[in-house]
Amino acid sequence: MTVLFAVGCLEEQALDIQKPYTYDEQYYQNVRDFKKSEHTLSYAYYAAWAPLEGSEGYKDPASYGERLIGLPDSLDIVNLWMGYPSPDPESPSYSPIVYADMKYMQEKLGTRFVLHGDAASTREVTYNGEVINIKDAYEAYKWNGDESAKATLYKGLDNHVQLMLDKVNEAGLDGVDVDWEPNDWNDVKTDLWEDYETIIYVMKKLNEALKPQGKLVIMDLFKHYPPAEVNEYIDYLVIQCYTPQIGCSVAQVQNFYTTRGVNCGIPAEKIIICEQGGDTNYALNGGGLWKDTRNGNQIYTNDGSEMYSFEGFARHASENNMAGWGVFYLGRNYYSASQVPYREFRRGIQIANPSIR
Repeated sequence: MTVLFAVGCLEEQALDIQKPYTYDEQYYQNVRDFKKSEHTLSYAYYAAWAPLEGSEGYKDPASYGERLIGLPDSLDIVNLWMGYPSPDPESPSYSPIVYADMKYMQEKLGTRFVLHGDAASTREVTYNGEVINIKDAYEAYKWNGDESAKATLYKGLDNHVQLMLDKVNEAGLDGVDVDWEPNDWNDVKTDLWEDYETIIYVMKKLNEALKPQGKLVIMDLFKHYPPAEVNEYIDYLVIQCYTPQIGCSVAQVQNFYTTRGVNCGIPAEKIIICEQGGDTNYALNGGGLWKDTRNGNQIYTNDGSEMYSFEGFARHASENNMAGWGVFYLGRNYYSASQVPYREFRRGIQIANPSIR
C-alpha cells in the first residue's frame, strides 16, 4: 500500500507501508495441481463474506477476514452456508465482490465452492410460481395412505432439487452440500426429512444432474444415521463431530463418525470429519485442547506445544486414510490468538499433507 503525504513545504513522498504478496503463475499451477492430486482434503463452512441476516444489499468488506480471497490458498472445498454470490444485478443474491473473489479462487487456486442445500427444514417449495407444501403432501401420502398425494410430493421434491441446481448454475458453483439435519418435529410419526425414501430420492436426483458435469454431491449431518443407499450418490459425507458436544479426544470423535458413517455403509475414504469453530476460544486457539495420550503421554505438536483439535482432526484424518477434515465457522480463526490469520487451520493442512505450504 502506498500513501502520499505533505507536511509544510516538504515535497510529497511515498511511504511503502505494506506490500501484498505476489506470486508467479508457477505458484498457482502448483496449487491447482496439488488440489487435483490424491491428498487429505480440507473443508470449511465459511460465512464471514455474507451480510448480517436481514440486511439488504451486499457486503463491501474492509478486512480480508471477511473476504474469500483471505482464506488459505490450499483450502480445498468451501461451503457457502449463508447463501451464494450471484453476478446478476437483478438477483436477490447479487454480490459482485464475493463473486469476483470466488471466481479468482476457482480459476487461479482450484478452490471448489458448494451451495449449502437443505434437507432439514424446507416445508414449502415455490418454483416458477408454483407452490407445493411438501410437508402436507408427505403426511397425506405416508400417514393417511393417500396415493394421489405421492405425485404431489415428488413433484415438490423435484422442484426443490431444481431450485438448488438453478443456484449452482447461476453462480457457477462446483456442486451442492445438502444439510441433512431433520428437526424431529413429531416424536410419534416419521417426519418428511427423516424418511430415508425422501433423502435418497433428493441425493439421487442431484447426482444425476451434477455428476455428468463433474460437480460435487456432498451430504452433511450431525446426529442422524444416513441410509447406506446414499453412498452410491455422494462424493463425500461431512460429519459434524463438534467436540463441544461430543468430547475432544480421538476415541470420542472416532466413535461418533463410525456410528454415523462407517457403520452405515459410508467408507472412511468418503468421510470428512468437521470440527466446531464458532466458539470464541475454539476460533482463537484452533479448537479444543486435545485430550488424547499416546503410550501414556500427552500428545504434543511438533513444536512442543499442546495440541488442539484442528490439528488433532487433521492428523487423525490423514493417519486413517479418511477423505479429509474441516471446520465450521472457519472465518473466526482468521483472528487467531497467534495474530497470524488462520494459523491453526493452515498448520492442520500442512500436517495432513506434509511439505505443502
